[in-house]
Amino acid sequence: MTESSTTSTSIDPRLHIKTYWLIRQGQCPKLGAFSSGQISYQLLAGEGRDELFLRISGNEGGGYVSDEAVAFSRIMRCIDDHDPDKPLRSAHFREAFTGRSNNNWGFLSAILLHEGLLERHPAQPHLLIDCGEWGAWRQAQLAETSDDAAEVKVGKLPRSIGSTPPASAPAQVAPALNGTSARDDSSHRAEANPPSSTLTLKAVRSRRK
Repeated sequence: MTESSTTSTSIDPRLHIKTYWLIRQGQCPKLGAFSSGQISYQLLAGEGRDELFLRISGNEGGGYVSDEAVAFSRIMRCIDDHDPDKPLRSAHFREAFTGRSNNNWGFLSAILLHEGLLERHPAQPHLLIDCGEWGAWRQAQLAETSDDAAEVKVGKLPRSIGSTPPASAPAQVAPALNGTSARDDSSHRAEANPPSSTLTLKAVRSRRK
């Protein structure tokens, strides 16, 4: 194993960032008949190139999603827990994610549909049917990992560190999706910069003392 492959997926405990190998990326339509925009996604390999991850990397049309690389083994576990003779809903993939955005499992289902692992129920298009060879598909994707695969860094600064990363981090940190990190940043800024009315009240109380 080369030096780059040894260090490329190490986790910086201060930045909470992990690096993956990019296998390929694509786009697909959303599940809803009236939904607009495309979903962008990435298929990623882990450090030993023997574990597959799926990441929702972009969302046209708005809506929060979790910026995380989801282990394909977790997705397969959701399928293993389901009766293959019964249709399933996108919420069945809820447990594959750490993040709790309601868009996560719907977007994931759209990606799996696009990749041929799911198909729509012929009589009830809002329901899905398991139709894929999940294990074989997983192995086929991992086999596409090239020696010169690009690195994809996924993660964000923990709130305890603040919003100012080290000088080398901005180019490495994967972009947050649709304001997910912005929520944390805005709340952090609010704590650091209380409203002027609060400051005025404190000043009045100080003078009264």
